[in-house]
Amino acid sequence: MHKFKIYYLDAIAFVLYFTLLMTKARLRLDNTSEFHFGGAEYAIAPFDIAFVLIIIIIIIKIYFSEFKIAKDKLNLIAGLYILINIASILTSSDREFTFYELVRQVKFFIIYLWLRSVFSNSKGKKLLYVSSCFAILVQLFFVYLQYLTGTTTSGINNEEVELNKIAGGLVRTVGTFGHPGLLGQYLNIILTIILVKTLMTDGLQKKIYATMYLMGTLAVILTYSRTALAIQMATLILILYLAPSRETSKNISKKLITYISVFFGFITVIAMNYESIIGRFENASVDSGEVRILLSKIALNMIAENPITGVGLNAFTQTMDRYDSSMMSSYWRHPVHNIYLLVAAEIGLIGVLIFLAKLYIFFKVGIKTLRDRKTPDLIDKEFSLIGVVGLSVICLSGFLGWSWRLDAIQGLYWTLLAVIACTYKRPRFLRAKPIRASKP
Repeated sequence: MHKFKIYYLDAIAFVLYFTLLMTKARLRLDNTSEFHFGGAEYAIAPFDIAFVLIIIIIIIKIYFSEFKIAKDKLNLIAGLYILINIASILTSSDREFTFYELVRQVKFFIIYLWLRSVFSNSKGKKLLYVSSCFAILVQLFFVYLQYLTGTTTSGINNEEVELNKIAGGLVRTVGTFGHPGLLGQYLNIILTIILVKTLMTDGLQKKIYATMYLMGTLAVILTYSRTALAIQMATLILILYLAPSRETSKNISKKLITYISVFFGFITVIAMNYESIIGRFENASVDSGEVRILLSKIALNMIAENPITGVGLNAFTQTMDRYDSSMMSSYWRHPVHNIYLLVAAEIGLIGVLIFLAKLYIFFKVGIKTLRDRKTPDLIDKEFSLIGVVGLSVICLSGFLGWSWRLDAIQGLYWTLLAVIACTYKRPRFLRAKPIRASKP
């Protein structure tokens, strides 16, 4: 099969995958059980449709020798993390739900390998920018519709919930995700891609991307998520500081103008909603903090009793009542609002160490590519910046957020790993030259 045909198959699959990650619904195959908030369950997720197409594409690529898996430290540590997850089923407190999550993690790992091959060329890299623009437009449509109508749906049966109502009659928009915090985190990751492209492109494209960034910023503000607002300010400063320089000195003034325009545009959007934002921070819910503390105590109890193996992948909500002295699990069966405690509680201290090692290795590769003056392709530096800052958004949000196990965040997480991995170039060591016999 000709390469351009494979590219179009990749493009269709990637756009479909990116689109379906924005869909919160899942086809539950067992409606007799309660909804499982801790991770995967016996259900078909929207991205499974794209996954089937991706598997077909991988098979085609393998047949035509177009698909190769790099034997490097990035794939090794990612594969090791999957293996430690698989091993957790042996000691899991709930093997059924551990199995469901294992299947999902393996699917995302396969998608990661596929994405790494897609991003290996400049055409494939462009798909990330195009899909990000589409994602922003979709969320903007729903956000502004919810803002104008004053109605959002977040419940399991699409009912309105008090979570999205705050003082003064303001409505917290949720986009297609059903939760303002999740929307804020998702947008912060996507806006990282948009902002990097704004800084690294010229002409009409720069204006379009800058406009989308500012509109997306307003969408983040309308979630009134304290974590999302703080993280977006941090990512803006981080990107402006780390953005790779263009080669020609003529671009310095243009770059400075772009930086100032984006920054003051951001400040202007914030200023337009200043009172509402300040009110959101000043009137923080005490209950929200108490829930996080109680869930953290449950997680710590799990770690104390199962330090090596944990309670099992995706088994937190299924076993939390055994470690809960507050009886909160009787009415609030959600995973702990901290990525690192959740991983440690479910797959043990060895598992969380491998998880942290994986993050460290990918961050290190991304930062090295970004700072390496020998990197010839500017787009590799762009991708490394996107990967580093995007992963930072997930890691920072993970200290307080509950959305780690949702398809949208898991999908973006593995996508960002592929974004960094595609820029990695294995060091070539000098080979010893063969010794030739001297002429007599």
